Amino acid sequence: MGDLLEQPTTMAALLDLSRLVCESLDLNEVLSRVIHAVRDLSGAELITIMLLDDSGEYLSIAASYGLDPQLIRQITFRVDEGLVGWVVQHREPLQLLDPSSDPRYKQIPINRQQVMFILPLRIHNHTLGVINLSRQSHATLFSSEVCQFVEIFASHAAIAIANAASAEALRYATTREQLSSLVIQASTSLGSSTLIYERILAKLGMDLEADLCTLVSATQMAPLAMWWAGTPGSFHWEPHLLQNQPSDVHSDLIVAVKEQGSEVAWLLVRSLRSDRYWRRAESDLLHFGANQIALVMANARLISAEQRASALSEALHQLANACNAMLEQDRVLDFVLEQLERFIKCDSSGVFLLHESQYVWLAAGRGYRFDPRQRIVLSHGPGSPLWFEAHSNQTTYIPDVSEEPDWQIFAENPHTRAWIGVPLIVNQTVIGALTIDKWVPDAFSADDVQVAQMFGDHLAVAINNAHLFREAQIRANQIHVIHQMSNRLSTLNDPQLLLDSVADLLHRTFGYYQVVLGLVDGTMLDLRSARGMVNQVSEFGEHRRYSVERGLTGQVARLGTTLLVNDVSREPGYASTPTLVDTRSELIVAIRHGSEILGIIDIESNITGSFNQHDAYLVEILAGQVAGALANIRRYEELQRTQEQLLHSERLRALGELASGLAHDFNNLLTSILGHAQLLLDITQDERVIEGLHIIEHAARDGAATVRRLQNFSHTQRSLPDEEVVLDKVVIESLAMTRPRWRDAMQSNGIRLRVIQQFGDLPPMVGDGSALREVVTNLILNALDAMPHGGDLFLRTEQIQADPPIALLEVSDTGTGMTPEVRQRAFDPFFSTKGAQGTGMGLAMAYGIVQRHHGTITIQSEPGKGTTFLIRLPIQRLVKQRQVLLPGPVAAAAQPMKILVVEDDPAVRRVIVQILRRVGHTVVDVESGSQALELLHSQQFDLLCSDLGMPEMSGWDLVARARTLHPRLITILITGWGEQISAEVAQQRGVDALVAKPVDAGRLRQLVASFQPAQQSVASFNPSITVSS
Repeated sequence: MGDLLEQPTTMAALLDLSRLVCESLDLNEVLSRVIHAVRDLSGAELITIMLLDDSGEYLSIAASYGLDPQLIRQITFRVDEGLVGWVVQHREPLQLLDPSSDPRYKQIPINRQQVMFILPLRIHNHTLGVINLSRQSHATLFSSEVCQFVEIFASHAAIAIANAASAEALRYATTREQLSSLVIQASTSLGSSTLIYERILAKLGMDLEADLCTLVSATQMAPLAMWWAGTPGSFHWEPHLLQNQPSDVHSDLIVAVKEQGSEVAWLLVRSLRSDRYWRRAESDLLHFGANQIALVMANARLISAEQRASALSEALHQLANACNAMLEQDRVLDFVLEQLERFIKCDSSGVFLLHESQYVWLAAGRGYRFDPRQRIVLSHGPGSPLWFEAHSNQTTYIPDVSEEPDWQIFAENPHTRAWIGVPLIVNQTVIGALTIDKWVPDAFSADDVQVAQMFGDHLAVAINNAHLFREAQIRANQIHVIHQMSNRLSTLNDPQLLLDSVADLLHRTFGYYQVVLGLVDGTMLDLRSARGMVNQVSEFGEHRRYSVERGLTGQVARLGTTLLVNDVSREPGYASTPTLVDTRSELIVAIRHGSEILGIIDIESNITGSFNQHDAYLVEILAGQVAGALANIRRYEELQRTQEQLLHSERLRALGELASGLAHDFNNLLTSILGHAQLLLDITQDERVIEGLHIIEHAARDGAATVRRLQNFSHTQRSLPDEEVVLDKVVIESLAMTRPRWRDAMQSNGIRLRVIQQFGDLPPMVGDGSALREVVTNLILNALDAMPHGGDLFLRTEQIQADPPIALLEVSDTGTGMTPEVRQRAFDPFFSTKGAQGTGMGLAMAYGIVQRHHGTITIQSEPGKGTTFLIRLPIQRLVKQRQVLLPGPVAAAAQPMKILVVEDDPAVRRVIVQILRRVGHTVVDVESGSQALELLHSQQFDLLCSDLGMPEMSGWDLVARARTLHPRLITILITGWGEQISAEVAQQRGVDALVAKPVDAGRLRQLVASFQPAQQSVASFNPSITVSS
């Protein structure tokens, strides 16, 4: 390197050292200048300054040149170790070639040193440490001049280091006082601890000449506060930093902040110089700062605990007041859970309420990762009623639920690890549970459990108060609803409107998922009204009408007992409906009137455990009122039907009387016309005249048929049914008769009609087959007219058990339906909605025929919803009687008879006289019964032929008196009322034969001739003969 004495750097280094001693009291700066000066003086390849610690027992590197920074902290010597320890102990310089061969040498992890020159740093006989100079590239000792100058320099350096150390110690003492002052300030302040942390970090960072000073939480693994010397940079805490591994970019000093022996945080200072060596004094200062921070934390914790206790007391006071003031359960639960989170740090919390002593369901919650309105149920494990009972109904803390074998995991909240469960107890009865969750294990303290218990006690009282208030509200609502429904029911006289009103009220007022009302029809349950998810019973499809043997609703319709099921999945008798797949609980109440079950009220919920006895009580009261209203409506409808039948019968009777009178008069006129035409036919030979007379004869006969139809309608012609029929066969025959209309004609026009038949295998019954066929045919044709574009025609028969049994005939269509006005007048004569195509007599005649069978016919119809006719006929068997045979046509009489003709109508009398005289009979005619009696007193007659309806004396009276005078006299009664008079009645009153007007000449002659052979024995044989023209 050359002669150092000749280099001007020697004197410059000494001058620099003097300035260093005079100008700086910064130890780090002093050490740095010493290192550089020694390097300039000696040219050494490796230089270290090692200082003794405060105990004087260890030497560690304080500054270096040429040494890997990562090795600095690994090199430490005791004062009795190695060459440096020998120099400290003997206070003498030492220079060696190949120092590793010296027995005093201690092996260190650096390259082999060829030459080592060690000299002590002394001041006033006090050794501060040593300066080590080494050569690694060649084995040449440092010259004596270099050693001399370095030794002189070392004495000055010792003075500078001592001065800087003293200044540093004084500065650090001041720092300690300032830190203590900050701690005292924090103990009397209620402010944020974070501000104190930041001020402590700033003080430590500046005094330690660090680039970064931060406080890291041991629990959160994140900085609580941070200080930067300049522009803030980035800092990420990693656990490996605690290992204090050397870094190429920075140098860290880390000490633990401890409370009661536990690490609660770490205090870190960082220099962005990788070769920065943190001395013992700096470490001590940092430890002091850590202790002060621990005091701040402890003080903050005490203040926080005091504040928490005060806030808890105030919160519990407010909670008690709120529980007394808030009577709505949902508000109470939300308020309690909100207040709870102020004192217990948790991830989620919930209130579960007991239901049916079997399970608890979530009533309120906070922090869950699902909608708390979901019905979450705990039926076993922690939180369930059985679990609390097994744990003596005590508050329980489970640090890690994964170790609890009975823990009930539900998919909605799988994150819980630490759990507190508080049973909610009222009057020594568990009514629910308060649960508090943390998603990490061992998260709660004993204080948390105690606070949870306090909140649970207040919560139980609040829930009980809310429950009592809710019960009072329920009772008030029940009274209001019952009163409201009572007023409403009293104004309704339509069963469907009544059922719809009840369904509306239950769904609208109580918000039930689904309300359905049905009526019992024999062995079937007919759903009539729906509100909720389904608002039209037609949406139930095939389940709109079903047997009372099906499902829970059928059970109630069959047995009449209220059924409350809060979990239908556990009920084996439950029958699901495709349109209501979300049903979870169900309340079914029978509509009973006395011992008769009229129907059911079915209320369904999509939430498990929705119903209680209060709901059942309310619905039972409503069902009772509905039953009474339905019974009243039924009685009103029966009364109305009776009145309508009486009015209808009265109208028909009046019309019948009018028709009867008209028929009598018309028959007299037709008798004259028909008789004279037939008399003229007997004597004329002119073909043209004969043709004209035949036309007159046919017209008269047609007129007679018209009169008979009029008599048929007015019930003056038909007698009671006297044959047995099978109603199923009547329907089949009527379908066959109308087949050209409903099959051939409609299919040819591309109209699709479906005919559905459902027969009940009815037994034979008394009835008029032709008349019943006329009724069914009329109903089928009416149904076809109502479905011009096609549809469904449904015909059904069924036997209804009664005394006597009832045959039900149902004829339904899916046509246009009827308005209430049309339905009311449907059976009125001459009323038609078909215009010129309708006579208005079809349904009127059907009504009359059904009445003659002692039955009823009703209509169910709405516009656009089709029409249903229901005919109910009593099933009675025919009691067979002796048949009376009518004689067939016979030849005209060969022997003439003496006949007395009595007729008040001259034209009719003349015709009858001429008809009988033409065949050789001797005929005497009179116009009244009194004249006839005078002749009978004075003359003998073979046969009396008299009109029935005459003034002064009727034909009945005349026959009776004539029989008294001449018991063997043959009597024929001629009447214009057709077959209104039965043959049996005529026979009982002494009449041998009845002749209906208009009188046919040929039939009258044959009738008279039929008596001629029996003339001698007529008193012993009196056949009942009715001859109709």
